[in-house]
Amino acid sequence: MDNEFTNAYALCSHYFHRGKYDEARGSALLLLNSLHPLHLNLAGWVLYRSGDPVNSKAAFCKSQLFSAVNSEAVFGLAVLAMDAGDAVQAFHFFSDLRKRNRLRSAWLFSFCALTVDIAEPMESLQIMEEYCSLRPSVSPYEISILQILRAVVSNSNSIDLPTNLLPVELLHSIELFFQHPHALLFGCRGTGLRTAVEQIKLSDELNLEFGTWRGASALVLAKALHGKDLHCFDSLHGLAEDWGEFKAGSYCSNGIPPCLPCNTILHVGRFEHTLADFLITRRENVAFIHIDCDTYESTSYVLNLISPRIRSGTVILFDEFFMHDTWETSEYLAFMEWTFKNALCYKIIALSPFTRQAILIMQ
Repeated sequence: MDNEFTNAYALCSHYFHRGKYDEARGSALLLLNSLHPLHLNLAGWVLYRSGDPVNSKAAFCKSQLFSAVNSEAVFGLAVLAMDAGDAVQAFHFFSDLRKRNRLRSAWLFSFCALTVDIAEPMESLQIMEEYCSLRPSVSPYEISILQILRAVVSNSNSIDLPTNLLPVELLHSIELFFQHPHALLFGCRGTGLRTAVEQIKLSDELNLEFGTWRGASALVLAKALHGKDLHCFDSLHGLAEDWGEFKAGSYCSNGIPPCLPCNTILHVGRFEHTLADFLITRRENVAFIHIDCDTYESTSYVLNLISPRIRSGTVILFDEFFMHDTWETSEYLAFMEWTFKNALCYKIIALSPFTRQAILIMQ
């Protein structure tokens, strides 16, 4: 059995360090049976990256049992708590790491995102500045976050940085952020999911998610909906078309449906094969939509088809709205074209340069 775990670890590590998380998934699931913290920590990260928070948490929890000072497992649990929208629990994990002087510099970025949600902006800025000072190199994306936090702390609506130091897509993202000064700034994906659900005012209407993959977001949304149904749409075969560096078929779960709570209903198939039939059988309007389609084509199709069901008060959460290379030609462009064509008004109420999410309410 030890040889089996050793071989599984080697294969899992090979794929993980090449960013091939789906290929590493099978070995990671085998490593869940190991008793070695090193094996379990790797399994935890592979399963997290491949969209399986339940088994990822199991790996990190088991890893903790075999090492009292297992900082890697504690950090993993902190990240999972952030994604689940449990900021208090996540802060407890980070505080424990910092108290024991085991908070690695590479983890400060996640800690910064967390403090955006539960602390004063100045504390978030100080952590981000510490992170940038300790890193051997800082990406343009990280520089953008730092500049946004500096502007927020100083109550400015612009950044103090030569424009030639950032790619145009990040400069435009920063401009978008400052065009909505009253929007809530948040840092964690789970916070975005829970905040969006909290904005729902339309009762007895449809709650929809487009792009479910392995169900990580659906788990949080379903819990936040407190028993109300969440209809999830996904082909389970990945992107229908190329999206930036991601080729068609990326985020494929090989037709295997995720394990979801009882108040979720999964509609398997391409959106063009499932959504129209669903809307024929259901006459309600739409209260909430989670758009995690990524591509322009899929987002545009969904928005145009559900357009007659949109009402004042409909909440839309976009998962990839800005702050990435192709944002101006992806979900954002599909949304802007849709609102222009239908003369629709909206209000952006929350934005996260950390997670790229945006929460909007139709007017």
